Amino acid sequence: MTINHSHLKPEGDIELSANQSFFTVAGKRFYYTWLRDNCLDSQSRHSGSWEKLDDISKHKTPPQPLSIQIQDNNLIIDWDENPPHRGIFPISWLLNNTYEYNQQA
Repeated sequence: MTINHSHLKPEGDIELSANQSFFTVAGKRFYYTWLRDNCLDSQSRHSGSWEKLDDISKHKTPPQPLSIQIQDNNLIIDWDENPPHRGIFPISWLLNNTYEYNQQA
């Protein structure tokens, strides 16, 4: 699947680009499977225990976004699912929870 870059709406100095399996924010990669598995909303997490409610291994296909945008310092992903699902991730949360090795000069 090719993501139409017209859906990518950068905000401020945050760079955003995407391909078929991941996108980058501020030079850090975030894979769609990881993002969908770590959705922060109440449909995906128990409000009291923070336990995952959605088992990504039960999905029939790997997660794919319909659209990706940045708004109010949040990454918003509308997932290609039935029923529809929207994930909202604060950019600061993403950058604090990136699993990419952080090289320092």
